[in-house]
Amino acid sequence: MLPILTQTDYVVLERLRKENAIAFFKNVTKFLVEEMYKYIEDHRVWRMAIMGETRVGKSEVGLTMCTLYEQKFNELMKLG
Repeated sequence: MLPILTQTDYVVLERLRKENAIAFFKNVTKFLVEEMYKYIEDHRVWRMAIMGETRVGKSEVGLTMCTLYEQKFNELMKLG
């Protein structure tokens, strides 16, 4: 279980959101998948940690990433 945020935590979070808005509100899924593909192409090990509260979709994210990984890996294996 994640700890409950304090008032100080909310103040810090609000400041971070204002100073780094792109980090909080930008969808970087395409970048993540492209980076994973680069690792596969370069024969490097791809590791990911998926963390969060219970029932927020961690397993779905993990399965999706594994499926994308497997598809790219098999595609490259067929090409030699």
